[in-house]
Amino acid sequence: AASASEQVVYDEYMRYFRTKGRCGVARLDESESLYIVPACEEASGLLKNLEAYLPQGQALPRNILLGVTAPTPEKSGGAAAAPASAPATASLA
Repeated sequence: AASASEQVVYDEYMRYFRTKGRCGVARLDESESLYIVPACEEASGLLKNLEAYLPQGQALPRNILLGVTAPTPEKSGGAAAAPASAPATASLA
């Protein structure tokens, strides 16, 4: 379970992401990026599978962020993507 201070930090991230309509993304290399997204209904099956590996009676906290690696989208207009050390944001649309 998350502490009260951890919940406050999580809530601040979620409020930020919702107001901006974005999630976090960091380019890992030339071909892959890491997207940071809040847990959602679509991830419920994944979360249940992860909980199956926890000791009996334990559950994952509900205030978690998920990291997803995916191919880095090509930028139009020849603009270069941000380097791995410079986090950017991606639209949640």
